Amino acid sequence: MSRYVIETNVWVMAAKSGKVNEISDEAEIDATELCLNWLRQFAQSHDQMVVDSALIYRILKEYLHNLRAQSLARDLLNQLERQPRDRIVDIAIKVDHDGYALVPTHLAIADRNDRKFIAVVLGCAPDQPPIVNGTDTDWDKEKDRLIVGGIDIHELCPHYIRQKRKS
Repeated sequence: MSRYVIETNVWVMAAKSGKVNEISDEAEIDATELCLNWLRQFAQSHDQMVVDSALIYRILKEYLHNLRAQSLARDLLNQLERQPRDRIVDIAIKVDHDGYALVPTHLAIADRNDRKFIAVVLGCAPDQPPIVNGTDTDWDKEKDRLIVGGIDIHELCPHYIRQKRKS
């Protein structure tokens, strides 16, 4: 059994699957399918999704805020929430006065909102799960620094990310 911290963009991209009017090009179609397929495999496994604790639930709230009720991604998330509670692992994190997760300075990435994912990973020490990223280029920009800091980024769509960074 493995653990994963799933970046919101994985869910958002999966939710676009089959929605041609929301997809800009062939690369994005491929990315939506990669994200959806990864989430389907995850949902059918016994692997665990790691999120921040029940006191805050910033990660789950962000998922729900970004997913339409009638999407495949929302259905998969609902399915996970109905399974035995051990599929979703709660990790306590600390936040600053603005509500952003506190992380060590050397891991304080520019996107303060994404720091919650790093904080959750660090809270799992010593068995830190990877952050699963679909299409967010910020993780790729920060990847070397994060790896040195013990944060592993598992990119589902590296070709899409490279293409986005070039444009």
